[in-house]
Amino acid sequence: MTLNKKQIDRQVKTAKERIRSLTDAKALVRFHENVERFKGIDEVQREDLIETIEERLRSISPGVATKVFGPKDSAARECLEQIFLRTASEFDLSGNEVKNGVKTGGDMIAGRKHVDVYISYKNNEKWRAALAWLQDSPGDQAYLRVEKILVGTQNKNDGEDALFSVQQVDLAEEKYRQILSELVGK
Repeated sequence: MTLNKKQIDRQVKTAKERIRSLTDAKALVRFHENVERFKGIDEVQREDLIETIEERLRSISPGVATKVFGPKDSAARECLEQIFLRTASEFDLSGNEVKNGVKTGGDMIAGRKHVDVYISYKNNEKWRAALAWLQDSPGDQAYLRVEKILVGTQNKNDGEDALFSVQQVDLAEEKYRQILSELVGK
């Protein structure tokens, strides 16, 4: 017997509510295994349930979530690594006063943000360009921030700051490249 679409949608909705209420990491892992095996749902519903499980598991047991789903910042690192490789092939980053490549931000290290990874360039005049992938908490949408700041000053009027959705990664990269073109030549 196959369930009709409305019944399945109700069951998926009920399952998501139950997932959000669970506090036992083992129960969430079992739920994930069952969702992966269950044939009665389509791929969109499966992805929706798995996303809900991952979000809940990351909030109650980050270590278990990492074992099941991988590092929380893997998508961010992969995206920024590709942008870094493209910009490094276009710009001479040898004058960078800070480490090249994808770095973990202080807000993630301190636990103030769920994800904070970035790439940056700082010239010898202390101007810094940065492109960061940020996510405030497991349930929040990730976003991108592009900054141009003069390090060591409190005057924010000299710099730039722009926010983009993750879907606007091309626009964020374009903005970062624009700022890099200003700073690398200085």
